[in-house]
Amino acid sequence: MRKAFTRSPVDFARISSHFNLQRKHPVLHTIRAHKGVDYAAAMGTPIKATGDGKILLASQKGGYGKTIIIKHGDSYSTLYGHLSGYAQGIRPGKSIRQGQVIGYV
Repeated sequence: MRKAFTRSPVDFARISSHFNLQRKHPVLHTIRAHKGVDYAAAMGTPIKATGDGKILLASQKGGYGKTIIIKHGDSYSTLYGHLSGYAQGIRPGKSIRQGQVIGYV
């Protein structure tokens, strides 16, 4: 058996921003929740899917730049933003396996 989700989608050097509901926004200086974890890694580092699922989005998305959103079952989805590029064959509707490379930092 394996876990439903891996601990980290990328071999990273450090966590640049933790999940924090009481985070003070660095520009607006107001309390704004940060509902994710940001990883710092060298450019070109492969990003792997944290779990099995289906790609909902693989395109530009506002301030995230190049983005991939994967839907895992009925309850969960993961968002991967600020990518430098997509792995070959990544497109909406495609099924993804846990650990499969989906893009690059």
